[in-house]
Amino acid sequence: MLAALGLSLVSAFVPAVPIEPYVVGASALGGAALPVALVAAVGQTIGKVLILLAARGSLRNSALRRWLDRRRAAAGERDRTRGGLRRRLDHWGRAIEAAAQRPALAVPVVLLSAGVGLPPLLLITFCVAAAKTPVTVFAAACLVGRSTRFAALALLPALIQP
Repeated sequence: MLAALGLSLVSAFVPAVPIEPYVVGASALGGAALPVALVAAVGQTIGKVLILLAARGSLRNSALRRWLDRRRAAAGERDRTRGGLRRRLDHWGRAIEAAAQRPALAVPVVLLSAGVGLPPLLLITFCVAAAKTPVTVFAAACLVGRSTRFAALALLPALIQP
């Protein structure tokens, strides 16, 4: 359980270190599948909340905010010169980002991201950091989504084995 917690904390910060294979492997080896899934969800949620808090602290910096505003303006200028598919993908990305920044829509977006993995939860964490969504609401939605995802993965080996 301690290994699952540690690995899930690391995977919250480093996307190249996924916790999902660990959850499936622990279940396949006859481990306590659902408790491991819940511990992994708690570890991931703690990590994402720490990222959210760090991002909110840095977003209050006025110099950083001016830099981000200049970057967004430059990106908007580039968007006008892009092709159709790229423009549509950018449109959907901006729509998801805008939804994540509205407190009323943040919960469904976080649930979708935490449960399915699309859009990436790390990206959504930064989007929610710019919103007024309470940390407790983000944490609850993240925990529910991650618990659902990891529980489904933990039960997968039992469904496959004869």
